[in-house]
Amino acid sequence: LGRHQARSLTGEGFAKAIDLFSQAVALDPEYVPAWSALAEAYLGTVSWGNASWFSVMDDAEAAVEQALMLDPNSVDALLAKSMMLRFQQKDAEARALDEQALATDPMNPEALRRMADTLRSTDPQRSLANAEQALDIDPLSELIRITVIRSTRKALGMGPARERYEEFLAQDPDSWVLIEQWARLEDNAGNSDLAILEFEKVFSLREDAYSAAAMAILYLDLGDEAEAERWAEQARELGPDSEWTRGLTFRFAWYRQDFETLMSLLRAQSETPQGKDPLYYSGLGQVLMAMDRPEEAEAAFRQSLQMLAPDETAIPTGLELSVIGELAFLLPQGTERSQLVERIRARYEAIRLADPDSRPVAALAAQIALLEDHRDDYFAAASRAIDTGYRGRRWMELEVSYRVWKDDPRFSELLGRLDQIAADQRARLEAARAEAAHNAGVSI
Repeated sequence: LGRHQARSLTGEGFAKAIDLFSQAVALDPEYVPAWSALAEAYLGTVSWGNASWFSVMDDAEAAVEQALMLDPNSVDALLAKSMMLRFQQKDAEARALDEQALATDPMNPEALRRMADTLRSTDPQRSLANAEQALDIDPLSELIRITVIRSTRKALGMGPARERYEEFLAQDPDSWVLIEQWARLEDNAGNSDLAILEFEKVFSLREDAYSAAAMAILYLDLGDEAEAERWAEQARELGPDSEWTRGLTFRFAWYRQDFETLMSLLRAQSETPQGKDPLYYSGLGQVLMAMDRPEEAEAAFRQSLQMLAPDETAIPTGLELSVIGELAFLLPQGTERSQLVERIRARYEAIRLADPDSRPVAALAAQIALLEDHRDDYFAAASRAIDTGYRGRRWMELEVSYRVWKDDPRFSELLGRLDQIAADQRARLEAARAEAAHNAGVSI
């Protein structure tokens, strides 16, 4: 019953699952799968509901540690711990546990799915093979279906991914999970107008803070602050304490360069059980850098990196990669900066080999060019990033590279391109709405 509730992928379903799994471990305190499922249910209320990470972290960690104490080699326990580590921004450790789980049980569909997600950016063909194998084992899993769609997109392109999406949607036309996934893919492709239309479908099926927050951010990218604020208010009403709402509040303040609010949000986070974690210090560093306080920003980024305790022989990802880039920018030319740039380059080379024309590749190329003071290469890579879906006009204007080269006319050209794309997408969105209203009138 608990697993059935968890598969609904809703905050309400995970809350019921927590109650059922808690009953299960009370009846049999040595039942490892129940402890593991309980930990993942707590985390599910954050990913798929409106709970905050700090409100569940202690309970989730206690459950997963109990599972591992009972059986350190349990696949369920290893996967639960992996999920916990990803919440803690420890991607390399999480991947190691996913690999251990898959080696222990090569036919475990969740282990296959996790590895498909991990491999997507560096080995898309293998990622897709793992996802398809997981689907063969568990064809009804919504999580596996969306992993198949995402891996197909990376390995074969949007067209084949659309075919898989429509295949799955035909089996379950009201699956907000599938529609939400397609909305995210449209967003990643830079189609903000199409992503908004898909998120509106999601919201009509299930009013939640995540889809409202997503639309608020998309409208910011389109330069429509009034509509962005309207959806932000919806997100606040639906999930005032959710991670999505907290992140959205930070993003709006950053967009407006409201440093007082940004520092207030960081102070509030530091007082939670989550406290001053690597993400806190990364956010603090970014705010201090924007406030032109480079020495304090450097100290914050160093603290974040120290807490992440990275394996310097491994290719950085996620928060670690972001912090390395910010820290490198603050350092003078020299050995340490060069070493950090080489770590960024290692990530660039790994994903370039798998998907040379992707936006992440272009973005990393621009970052490396900035850090090595190669102006022409920077503008060429930034232009490719726009070609491959980058749409953050305001974010580009706030980037440190803008401060360095804002007088170069090519920067104005990039911003002008983004302005035109946003205008075109606003026009397409209005046309789509007018067509929908006309069709509705005809059908009546």
